[in-house]
Amino acid sequence: ALERGVWPAGLVGVVTPHAGERAAWLGELDPAQLWQTDDLTHSQQGEARVVVTTGAVDELVGEQGRRVHCRGGSPYMATGGTGDLLAGAIAGLLAQRMSAWAAARLACWLLRQAGVRAAEKQGAGLLPTDVPQHIAAVITENH
Repeated sequence: ALERGVWPAGLVGVVTPHAGERAAWLGELDPAQLWQTDDLTHSQQGEARVVVTTGAVDELVGEQGRRVHCRGGSPYMATGGTGDLLAGAIAGLLAQRMSAWAAARLACWLLRQAGVRAAEKQGAGLLPTDVPQHIAAVITENH
C-alpha cells in the first residue's frame, strides 16, 4: 500500500514489513535512505519513523543512523499472524505516548520473550493467539 521507495510524507510511526514486503516496497534501497529528505518538524525528528523488517532476526532501522537487530524467540513463531501481534504491540505502546523507536524495540523484545513462553507450552502447534497471554508475565518479571 506504500508508494515504492518513499516514506509517506508527514507519517510518524512504524511500518512492519517482512522481507518480501520490504523488497516490494523498497527494492534494494536501505530503509535508512528514506529519511534523507526531512519533512518533519525538528520536535518530531529522531525517534518518529522506524522500519521493522520482521523475520528470524528482526531488523529495526530508524532515523539518525539507528539500526538494531532483535534476536531470540522461538522458531515456532514463524507463522502467519505473528506479524500482526507485533504491529498491535507497537500500536499499543505508541498509544501510551512512547516514541516510535522505543515502542518498536520494546515490542520486538516482548513478543520474542512471550513467544518463547508460549512455545514451551504449545510446542510446534503454536498459534499466534497463544502468545499474548504471556506478555504480561514477561513485563512483570522484567519490571
